[in-house]
Amino acid sequence: MRVLQINETINIGSIGRTTYELSKELTELGHESFIAFSRGNSNNLSTFRIGGEWEHHLHAVMSRLTGLQGYFSWRSTGQLVKYMDRISPNIVHLRNLHGNYINLPILMKYLAENDIPTVITLHDCWLFTGKCPYPISINCEKYKNGCGNCPLWKKDKLNPSWFFDTTHKCIMDKRKWFNNIPRLSVVGVSKWVTEVASQSILSSHNLVTIYNWIDLDVFKPRESKFREFYNLEDKFVLLFVASFFSEYKGYTLIRTLAEKLPTDWVIVAVGKEVKPLPNNIIHIDNTNNAIELAQYYSMADVCVNCTDYETFGKVTAESISCGTPVIVYNNTASPELVGDNCGFVIDESKGISAILEKIHIIHSIGKGHFSSYCRAFAEKMFSKKVGIQKYIDLYNQMLQH
Repeated sequence: MRVLQINETINIGSIGRTTYELSKELTELGHESFIAFSRGNSNNLSTFRIGGEWEHHLHAVMSRLTGLQGYFSWRSTGQLVKYMDRISPNIVHLRNLHGNYINLPILMKYLAENDIPTVITLHDCWLFTGKCPYPISINCEKYKNGCGNCPLWKKDKLNPSWFFDTTHKCIMDKRKWFNNIPRLSVVGVSKWVTEVASQSILSSHNLVTIYNWIDLDVFKPRESKFREFYNLEDKFVLLFVASFFSEYKGYTLIRTLAEKLPTDWVIVAVGKEVKPLPNNIIHIDNTNNAIELAQYYSMADVCVNCTDYETFGKVTAESISCGTPVIVYNNTASPELVGDNCGFVIDESKGISAILEKIHIIHSIGKGHFSSYCRAFAEKMFSKKVGIQKYIDLYNQMLQH
């Protein structure tokens, strides 16, 4: 079997790691595996870089001028098509496509005309909306009826449009492209996003749920000297992890908690600082070193991942895998990832007082009470071997039809 994955990144961030891990495992199982990507570093002969920085920047500018995301990068997508002709993939697996690097009309036409079995993994909602990765952020359900008059067409931080609301055209184009692909399966990384997709332009296609996996050989309880290095030996550590700290990724919560913590409690925030974080927290910049990240999870007494919306919530799953209990909001996919005695799911409307109440419970009981339950739940739910086998079974099913 020859599988080509197309994703914005390779080995950067959670999706980039997942893409690489699947490719590596497929190769070890005797399959031929390829990755096409636009950002990251790889000298592997089985990878193909799509475009360069100048073309990505031009795509970003054209997208903002026209409101059309994924309609440019003609040259680099043409080169990708030639690469696909050379390797003749049996399966094409699409992941994050909204990174200013690929021309969707060219790609989708090629997949349809060559009847290539195609798998889409929904890491967010962009592939079935006019432009939004997370329409839930404003409780918008216009994707059910074709978008248009988009309340975020200028405000969307990932794909803003300066002059035109083209969301109706974009979602109608996506529906046409997907319907033209004879064999198409859609994978939601949580039950929540699969259910949302079932009410969208993807409803007529084969919809399944396959949880993101965690590399449990990497994300496991680990020893480190971080507590000694940061003078945290006698402290109760609250951990926040995000690629960058925005409002929906807990920025306001961190600031508020920092004002209310007892003197023997400390917040450690791992991720890019977009706006200044309080001086009394320990800020650690983004890391793409998975072992180092696992050491931060293991060091903490509790991981707080109270975000406004999660398609999956890999921070939650990684923390639990490292034996550290979590606190999440009762929204989107977050509740699915917290097993019994793995932490707490709280009602967002109850505010910070509810979060503090649960943190105090973990503090009084002790992390040790939760750790074995966390690890057992992770091994049951987030096994890399099980997750990858589910994709292989899906690939085979599509090839047989």
